[in-house]
Amino acid sequence: MSRPVLPGALAALALVLAAAPAAAQGTLRLSQTSSYTLAHLGSGEMQQTIDFGADRQRTATTGKGKVLLFSQDLAGTQIVRLDEGKIYQLDDKKKTYATRSFAELRAELEKAQRSAQQSAQQPAGAKKEEEVRWSVVGEGAKRTGERQTIHGFTTEQVLVKLSVVAEDVKTKEKTTMLYLTGELWVDDSQAEAAKLSRQFAERFARELGMDPRTGANPYARWLQELYGEAAKIPGLAIRSTFLVEMPQAEASGQQQGEPRAAAGDPVGAALGGLLKRARKPAEPAPGSGPTAPGRAVLFRTVTEVTSISRPSDASFEVPAGYRPG
Repeated sequence: MSRPVLPGALAALALVLAAAPAAAQGTLRLSQTSSYTLAHLGSGEMQQTIDFGADRQRTATTGKGKVLLFSQDLAGTQIVRLDEGKIYQLDDKKKTYATRSFAELRAELEKAQRSAQQSAQQPAGAKKEEEVRWSVVGEGAKRTGERQTIHGFTTEQVLVKLSVVAEDVKTKEKTTMLYLTGELWVDDSQAEAAKLSRQFAERFARELGMDPRTGANPYARWLQELYGEAAKIPGLAIRSTFLVEMPQAEASGQQQGEPRAAAGDPVGAALGGLLKRARKPAEPAPGSGPTAPGRAVLFRTVTEVTSISRPSDASFEVPAGYRPG
C-alpha cells in the first residue's frame, strides 16, 4: 500500500487511512496507524487518513518522530496531484500551504538517498562494491492459512521471506548479510482498495523515478523487492509488518549486530557502517511481526488499516481560507 511522502530525512520511513458525503466514484479513504524503527537511530508513530483517487492522493498525518535525541512533529496534510505535477503541503495550524513540483521533490529524494547511502558505506577494510556480488534469494509471497479478525476485517496471513546474499567474486564464498521479511494479514474482499492504492503508488513512483517509500532508506534496493513480492497478493493488507534483520554475532569477541563473517571474512563487513552509528540493534516489540532467534532487527515498520470509507471530491483541493505561506 502507498505511504505518504514526508519531507526531510524521514521521507522513506513514513513508508508505507467515517464516511463522507458526496462520495466520488473511484476514490477511497483509508484510516491507518503506522510505526517504524531504524536501529536506534530513529523511530516514529503516526495516525493517518489517506484519500486515494486515480490521479490524486491526500494524506493527513498526526504523530511524532525521533532521530537520535531529536524529536520531530510529523503533523501535516499533503495533497499529491499527478494531473498537475504538484504537491501541496498544508500547515493546518497556520492555515497556509506550500507548493512543490515533482522535480523539486525528486531532487529532495535524491539528496536524501545519497545521505542514506553514505550512512551505510562500507567500513575501512571492507571489500569494494565491484569485488562483491549481491543477490536476493528466497520465497515469494505465500499464504499460510492462518486467519485473524483485525478491526472488523477478516484476514488471512501472507508471508514473504527473502535473504540478501553477498558473494566474494574471487573466492565464490557466500555470506547471508540481511533477512527481509514481510508479514501481511490480507482481506481479499477489499480488492478495490488494494488495486486503487497500488495503481496510484506505481504512477507516483514512475513520475519521481523512484519509490518514495524507499528513496531515503539505506536498504532501498532490497526493500523494493520485498514490497514488490507483497504487492502480488490480491486484496488489501489490513496489517503489514516489514523487517530488515542481520545475523547477530556468533564469533567470540565480535561486536553485537556485526555481520557474522566480519571478523575474518573479506565480505563480512560490507554493511557495518549503519550499525557503527547505532550503538546496538533494535529489539522487536512483542507481537510486532515475524522474527527469528539470532537476528538483530535493523529496520521495522508496522501499518494497520482501521477503517475504509469514501471521501468527498473536495478532499483533494486546498481548503478555502488557506493562503500561500
